[in-house]
Amino acid sequence: MASGSVKRDEAGWMFVVDVPGPGGNRKQVRRRGFATKKEAQEELTRLRGDLQRGTFVTRTKMTLGEY
Repeated sequence: MASGSVKRDEAGWMFVVDVPGPGGNRKQVRRRGFATKKEAQEELTRLRGDLQRGTFVTRTKMTLGEY
C-alpha cells in the first residue's frame, strides 16, 4: 500500500505519497494548495484508492503532438 502524509506549507495544505514508478522504482507525488487539512486528506485517500484499483495514471509532460 502507498504511504503518504498530509502537511501544512506556505500555500495551505499539501500531501506527499509514494507511488510505484517506471521499473518498480519509488516515485513521490505531491499535490499542493488545499484550503483545509480535511480536503488534502480526502484527496490523498482518493489517490491511494486509485493506486489500489490500478487506475492511477502518473502525470507526464508529454504533449498531445508528441504522443
